[in-house]
Amino acid sequence: MRVAGADANPHYVLAAVLALGWRGVQKKMAIPVPPLGKGEDVGGEADQGVRLAKSLKEANARFMREGSVAREVFGDEFVEHFGGTREHEVRLWEEAVTDWWVLCVWFEAGFTDVKQGGEEIYRDRLIRPSRPPA
Repeated sequence: MRVAGADANPHYVLAAVLALGWRGVQKKMAIPVPPLGKGEDVGGEADQGVRLAKSLKEANARFMREGSVAREVFGDEFVEHFGGTREHEVRLWEEAVTDWWVLCVWFEAGFTDVKQGGEEIYRDRLIRPSRPPA
């Protein structure tokens, strides 16, 4: 079983663990891939598991797709509502210009002396760099 993140809502985590465990019992599902043993590498020869999503955007797309396990277990209404809030979160992240990106633009534009009224110059040359892959 995957360990939930520290920022996960514990009520949702417990609900997911119980609901999915119960789904497995009802459908008499077998665990298709055994857990990795001590010292075995993730992605190594012994690892036959399916890779998890690498971003919130990808995870949410899997969560919300038609016929997903989430829709079966939690229902369409919950998936649409919760998935919609994650889409909003992704949209806000993609629209944000953080201090880090301001510095990236600053140095890309050749402005290395921050103390020389550079803020006004920056506003005139707003170039948003592409985000590195997650």
